[in-house]
Amino acid sequence: MILKTKVLNIVGIYLPPSTERLHMISILSDVLSQLDHSMASIILGDFNCRIDVTPLPLKTVDLLELLASFGFMLANESQLYTYVCYNGKSTIDLLFYSPPKCEVTQQDLAWCLLPSIRKHLPICTKISITSDLTIVPKIPPARLPRTINLELMQTLSLHIFDSALYMETLTLHYPVSIRL
Repeated sequence: MILKTKVLNIVGIYLPPSTERLHMISILSDVLSQLDHSMASIILGDFNCRIDVTPLPLKTVDLLELLASFGFMLANESQLYTYVCYNGKSTIDLLFYSPPKCEVTQQDLAWCLLPSIRKHLPICTKISITSDLTIVPKIPPARLPRTINLELMQTLSLHIFDSALYMETLTLHYPVSIRL
């Protein structure tokens, strides 16, 4: 899934454990070709590529090298486990970001969500994003009423004509109300 905003690309990915290395590279290359690389970008998801073991699996090395070639950095620490089950734990849910427009400032377990999660642990990541874009809020145009207040118009017209007969300079003071 790719979400494009005016200042940030966000990519969510799930790669099943059975995904072959070449198929993973093909999928990611396709995704990366769709991004505007002049903007800040975040790529996150369950890659099923372990970063918590030594040596790193070839699939993980391919992932890290591919994303590094596009300027992405890994935010995760290898020992901040993201998957825990009866037979072990691993760090497979990963977040990559594109410096310098995007920087990770903090990453930790989302402790408040832990009681409701079974295997994949929620990770809270704080990110700082910089952009050259100036966002101007859209202000809807004012709607003018489509009806004429004839009574007010007649009163003002009479006032103007009466005043004009006796004055060289005419100054009007009258209430105006526009319903939006």
